[in-house]
Amino acid sequence: MKITVCLLFIFLMSCTINKNNIANANYLLIYENNYNGKENSSYKIISNYEDYISEIKQLSILEEEYNDLLKIDFSSANLIFLYTGEKSTSGYHTKIKKSYFGDNILYIEKEFVAPNKEDITLSVITKPISIYKIVKADSIVVK
Repeated sequence: MKITVCLLFIFLMSCTINKNNIANANYLLIYENNYNGKENSSYKIISNYEDYISEIKQLSILEEEYNDLLKIDFSSANLIFLYTGEKSTSGYHTKIKKSYFGDNILYIEKEFVAPNKEDITLSVITKPISIYKIVKADSIVVK
């Protein structure tokens, strides 16, 4: 029993938390569609309501989806629009692989996802878009 307690104490003391490198910063997928994106792969960070309205008005969004998307509080969150670009089949999208804080900067690592060879896809032109709600940060770096 004493050995277990000693090992547990040593383990806990060896774990440190660096406040400047907090992994898994919050993000939430709020919208995804295969046909409403842009022709080229890109991203856009939105930090205010006016820019947000301007960006979503360019998308062909159903009215009920549009009303749901209007419920964003920019005092505590930013948004990132991830555009995959035009693709010749379905099954593509861009997602956030991970996000973390370092030196008071929010780092976002995005990942391009392609369909697997065994996946059944449609031969149709797509322009995938993903919109994520991310934590508010003064500086954001997207990799």
